[in-house]
Amino acid sequence: MEPESPQKKDETKIGWDTIFSLLLFPVTFIVVWLLLKLGVSIFYLVPPLALAGIIGIILSSRILDKIKASTNKFKRRKSVAAASYANFLLYLYLIALICYAIVAHPLGHVWDLFDIHGSAPRIPCVNNLKQIGLILNMYTNENEEMFPPIDDTKNNFIFDGNVLYPEYLWEIEVVACPGDADHNRETNFRLLAVERHPAFSVGDAHPDCITDISYCYFGWFVTSDEEAEAFFEAYDKLSPEDYDKDIIVSDGRGNGGGNVIHRLRTDADQFLAEGAIDPESTESKIPIAWDMPTLDPAESNHRIGEGAGEVGGYVLYLDGHVEFIAFGTKFPMTGTMARLLAERPHERIPDCE
Repeated sequence: MEPESPQKKDETKIGWDTIFSLLLFPVTFIVVWLLLKLGVSIFYLVPPLALAGIIGIILSSRILDKIKASTNKFKRRKSVAAASYANFLLYLYLIALICYAIVAHPLGHVWDLFDIHGSAPRIPCVNNLKQIGLILNMYTNENEEMFPPIDDTKNNFIFDGNVLYPEYLWEIEVVACPGDADHNRETNFRLLAVERHPAFSVGDAHPDCITDISYCYFGWFVTSDEEAEAFFEAYDKLSPEDYDKDIIVSDGRGNGGGNVIHRLRTDADQFLAEGAIDPESTESKIPIAWDMPTLDPAESNHRIGEGAGEVGGYVLYLDGHVEFIAFGTKFPMTGTMARLLAERPHERIPDCE
């Protein structure tokens, strides 16, 4: 009588890897949802989501290998559902990784986040500007390459929140840098009264309440102190109905030495080719939003360099990159810009201030 051949151990038993893989996605989803409810920016959650995706791919592949190696046909048939779910997880995590790559690539200059000499609020403030750049880019894609107009509250040098929030600007907190003295998550950009907004409640975030407490945005091509002087002189006389139009200034004081300051748009190459913008003002040199400069550099939230002694601010450029500019070295981080802005405090916004 021949001895019975030892049966090969079936590898389809539910092990720790199967359980962990099944739980990884719902647990990750719940944790991310809770963190978003607490106000954590999605941009801070992207790296851990990518890590979860890598772990999910490894575990899903391991489970599929076990199913393929199974010698028990009945269990193989019973494992069809498990295989389908494993495949689902595998591709889901792959999609998560692809989304991470798409989002992370435009952020660029990752090394900026690891400068140990910067102040504590530096990382979220840089990320905010990068996220604002992505938001503005989404808006231009659906609005014939035009950037949003400036807010209709006089001297509130920020984009019109009503055209961005909440369709493009999902997290209203990105318009405030945590390092600013006026930063307060509980009150920034939220209604303090509802006399003019009866359909809302006190404490609700509202686009009317978005102000330039942290960042400056014009919505026109302004690339030098000289153009800034001409811009502000014309802006002082503009009515909100003209905020989506080019500005006519004195001869020689506009873009490219002309008499026009053009509305901001993504296809700057057209203006460069026509000489309507200074040829030296390439997309990597045209500012679209930046830290609000101050007359007293000591009040700046951002310092870098050896001993954190270099004071300045971060600037978002038309090509999407964000760069630190030392105060007084390059537009728009200049004394002229700081003075022109300080001379123009914005009007009080009803229900918001």
